[in-house]
Amino acid sequence: VIVGFNNAHTLFASQCLVGLPAALFAAFYSYTEKWKKYFSLCTAIFTVVVIFISGARGAWVALAVFTVMFVLLTRVNLKMIAAALVVMFSLTAGAVAFLPWMQNHAATIIDIRHRMNTERILMWESALQIIRDYPLHGIGQDIFGYQYNTKYISPLAHERAPEGHPEKGHGHPHNYILKITSEGGIIGLSAFLIFYGYLVYRLWC
Repeated sequence: VIVGFNNAHTLFASQCLVGLPAALFAAFYSYTEKWKKYFSLCTAIFTVVVIFISGARGAWVALAVFTVMFVLLTRVNLKMIAAALVVMFSLTAGAVAFLPWMQNHAATIIDIRHRMNTERILMWESALQIIRDYPLHGIGQDIFGYQYNTKYISPLAHERAPEGHPEKGHGHPHNYILKITSEGGIIGLSAFLIFYGYLVYRLWC
């Protein structure tokens, strides 16, 4: 099962990170029916478990950022928030303590000189170059992988697509905002921020 999760870690982690805010807000707000609160809380806890099983390193960082944002935005009982944070921290600590591959993932996040991190930085630099070249409308949806592997990949990058097969290389810059902006430009990024900004506004107000 764990191998299966790891083979599709980006899909699982991305989908879980989208669903987690909705589950937590539904679980902690007063207007939610009692049974729905329990269901939403269980869904949120299960979602966090899946994020860690997926092994996606970026999801760990995103989860930490989201947790801070949730605490700052929400107006619910602080004791309930504290309980949820304890559960999340316990899951994290347990996973890192007992799963060697989790320990390795944690180490790669901390070590900025780790090859996985240096490769990510090179991808971000390439994405920023695409944005500078196509600032308004970007290069088009789902085109980043082709453009990156054929034109914009850094000469210092070690993780490369096989010769003649750009589709087998990295298809995204491991940063959702950079992917949206490089493929959709200012127009695409604005649409993204307006949409999710409205959702945050509706959940908060």
